[in-house]
Amino acid sequence: MKKIVYLALSHVLLYLALLPFKPAQASAGQIAQHNTSQSTLTYQAFIKQLALSQGKGTFKQAKHFSFLTQPIVSTGSFIVHQESALWQGEQPVFSQLLLTPQAIFRRLNLADTYQKIAQSSDITSVLTTIFTGDINESNWQIEPNISVQNNQQCLAIKPKVDVLKQLFQQVSLCLSLDQENMYQRWIYLTEAKGNKTDIHMSVTATSLSSKEQAALIP
Repeated sequence: MKKIVYLALSHVLLYLALLPFKPAQASAGQIAQHNTSQSTLTYQAFIKQLALSQGKGTFKQAKHFSFLTQPIVSTGSFIVHQESALWQGEQPVFSQLLLTPQAIFRRLNLADTYQKIAQSSDITSVLTTIFTGDINESNWQIEPNISVQNNQQCLAIKPKVDVLKQLFQQVSLCLSLDQENMYQRWIYLTEAKGNKTDIHMSVTATSLSSKEQAALIP
């Protein structure tokens, strides 16, 4: 039964794995993308940037299937508050995934009520550690050296437990500074079957209205 639940959550992991990232004011040590004399972020500094206790923004996701020449692209928005997160797909179809400490919920229409799709402390814990930046080393093998790829600083993690190995070969979490010295965020997922998903997320604000916070209650 657990295996079925875990596999059903593959899309939730794909959608929510990137939520760790937090915008920050650029400091001298963080301008590596624009000033090659600066060193890349240390592992500890990178992990610190992953944590996002509150914020909202937009995303663009490209799903690459081996049998298609063009990726399937979707866009939407997200809200994060403490240990809860709302991932809302808007184009080409509407959907909402709501992650709470107790369970994960889904609905395909605002007029519908949320349907619980999982209640597993194990998998919820995995998701929570990912988007809070507190990566559980018992579940993930972490490459401690930050790599630089295409002006992005990236942290690679690989699954260590069977349930995650069924979903992913590797996950790369990446940060880079844009021309306004604001962090842009990407996640690159290589799935177990070889398909790949690229997600670009942009945090637009770290404050939430009462209505936005209420949206995180199922």
